[in-house]
Amino acid sequence: EPERPYMTLLNNHCAPNRQTFRWAADMHHVQYNIRLKQPELIPKYGYIASAVTSMICYLIMVLLAYFIGQKKYPIHYPVSKILLILGVLTLSVLVGYSIDHWPINVYAAQLLKILILTIYCIWLLRFKKDLVEV
Repeated sequence: EPERPYMTLLNNHCAPNRQTFRWAADMHHVQYNIRLKQPELIPKYGYIASAVTSMICYLIMVLLAYFIGQKKYPIHYPVSKILLILGVLTLSVLVGYSIDHWPINVYAAQLLKILILTIYCIWLLRFKKDLVEV
């Protein structure tokens, strides 16, 4: 069998600590187990259930990677600013989704969504200047 370059990269990268690679593989299996063990969610909620399941699994993986990583290689992340960005993004998305249920014209709804996206992008660009510390 020909050698796969990405496997060589993974093996070389994870050779000192194969447990990390095993942990990542286990978390990948957790995601699919959650999906397969909750079949009643798919008919009821459709693809949204699959997306939420994936998001929850990725959130768990990010949190575990952050806390485990901070024990071995402490890095100062601006956590409060990152959470603020994610919070404003989540609020923007929820408002954007709720616009579909407002009794307004379809074109007006699309314009409002574009306006929300534009406001978020402008805010993020201005906030980014404060976030980046050189």
